[in-house]
Amino acid sequence: GEQCEPTPGMAMLAEDTVNISGSGQLPKSAIDTLVAGSSVELRFRIGENTFSWLGNALFKDFELLIQMLQTMLYDQGFREDQFANVKSKMELMYQKLSREIDGAMVLDVQPFLANGNPHFGMPPWKDVAKLEFSAMQKWVRSFSVPKDLEISVVGDFDEDAVILVLEKYF
Repeated sequence: GEQCEPTPGMAMLAEDTVNISGSGQLPKSAIDTLVAGSSVELRFRIGENTFSWLGNALFKDFELLIQMLQTMLYDQGFREDQFANVKSKMELMYQKLSREIDGAMVLDVQPFLANGNPHFGMPPWKDVAKLEFSAMQKWVRSFSVPKDLEISVVGDFDEDAVILVLEKYF
């Protein structure tokens, strides 16, 4: 998770870049078209100590959700143009934060009180701006192909059907 990011700010750039890039073969817009009309939602998340894919779907769309998960795990698509878009939006966010009292808290006060610990508050924009696509891509690839995959299914579902779908794709 964020605790092992090689450079402060990389996790927040990586999470958004992965979520808007799509897969290796399909851009996000094509994936959105494939799941249109279904209840499937899938999002990559980098927590403090974890990396995870969070998905939601009605049981009737469970197999489509698992197909999408398998695609995102094994056909990763990191798009440099999307990385640039994320950085541009992040720069605007930093500019806005620099003009607000709440921004002073996350940009200056929290890091100061934590004696410069990069896990408190937000890293300075000058550091985030230096992050490069190739470094982010290398870092995400280092952990994103599962070696020990854990899938949790909760809700109202047919256990035997879930097992059959999971065996089919994993």
